[in-house]
Amino acid sequence: MSTKRVLWVALSVGCTWSYDSTIDTSSTDPAGLSPCPEGQFLALMDETCRDLDTNYGFDLVQFESQVGTAELALGEEDCTEDALRALLDMLDKAGGGTLELPSCEIGLTQPIYVPSRSILQGAGVGQSVLFVQPEWISGGSVVRVYDQSYLLDGWEAAGHDDVVLRDFTVRGLEEVAANNIEVLWSDNVLVERVDSYEAGKSALAFGSSRKLTVRYSTFHHSYLYHGIGSKDCYPDQITLKDDEDGLVSRSDCDGGDPNFWAEDYAIYSNQMYNNQGHGLDSHASFGEVAGNLITSNVHSSKFVEPAHDLWVHDTLFDGGEWWGTKISNQYIDETDETMNLSRHVYYRNQFSSNGTYGVRVGEGVSEIYFIQNSYTDNGEDNELRLTCDAGAVIGCSGDGVTESVVAGSEAKRVMLESDDPRCDLDQVGTLFK
Repeated sequence: MSTKRVLWVALSVGCTWSYDSTIDTSSTDPAGLSPCPEGQFLALMDETCRDLDTNYGFDLVQFESQVGTAELALGEEDCTEDALRALLDMLDKAGGGTLELPSCEIGLTQPIYVPSRSILQGAGVGQSVLFVQPEWISGGSVVRVYDQSYLLDGWEAAGHDDVVLRDFTVRGLEEVAANNIEVLWSDNVLVERVDSYEAGKSALAFGSSRKLTVRYSTFHHSYLYHGIGSKDCYPDQITLKDDEDGLVSRSDCDGGDPNFWAEDYAIYSNQMYNNQGHGLDSHASFGEVAGNLITSNVHSSKFVEPAHDLWVHDTLFDGGEWWGTKISNQYIDETDETMNLSRHVYYRNQFSSNGTYGVRVGEGVSEIYFIQNSYTDNGEDNELRLTCDAGAVIGCSGDGVTESVVAGSEAKRVMLESDDPRCDLDQVGTLFK
């Protein structure tokens, strides 16, 4: 095992943060660029490495057994869309491998497709830049981890598996209604040290995928939607009810398997800011969200439809024009009880300076735990909005949910003493298992 001292720096609106530490640079991180060892995340609020509590997300062992052997590089003198597209095609035909990008800017007029069993390796954020040109002739998304065959063969044949995207920038264009990066119908994908901004839709979108990790990246200034967004089903009509988010039934799924929504993901140590939708809008299940800075978005975050088995911790939800986070169920097919699972736990988060509520919990959810969170300077007198079913919200002594003003019935909360086993953060990873 080798070690190396590294300095990892990222810039955000009004802040600079860095981490300097001795880390493992074995096969998990051959370039020695990650600020924390595998199995840990960088908590950006205090710049410390902490253990992840679940084993969700990208499977390195699987990837190393599947990644192809081709080694291709785009020359600095060949920084054109045509040259990049030709090399990606060669990589696909070779069965995968690594394609290295030099320090240059490449304007795109059509999507690029990153094939299975491959690494798209840039020279660094701000050095290798992929940007949308005004002559863009397609919609949807710019960097795609799926195959264009879905147009002819359907989504079943379109997913790309075992893919790594790292060390580059994607810049969108307001006039082009496209996601900067999109992962669909795919398995085992890692996105790290990427800067994605000014997307016409979302900076990063994913759906109907498994084993996805997004880390050490920035997603900001999306013109229409989110920093990171995940949604598998879209409603055919929009409701205006206060705590519903566009009701949808399972049969309404468009472009994917109605029996499978995205799951098994980790989103940690990222910054999501100044997006016109949510910083993070995740409808996926079996996930861990940790150590992020989610600041100055129209809405800070949302976990709905019906996302279940989630661990959300050590994250700053700050400065949203509306809520800090929204938890609700927009699924309306009452004949399928398997879709009504919730089981979220929120711990060591800070909800601050959001325009309406720090936390908003709607109907149709269950087992929502709050442990050692803080709530400061949110709107509506720093209220939590609880319109959920009785007993859905479970607060541990010492969490701000025990002290904050609550809109709705306070009787709907279940309060636990701090010595209750369910409040033990040393065991939190097993709470729903």
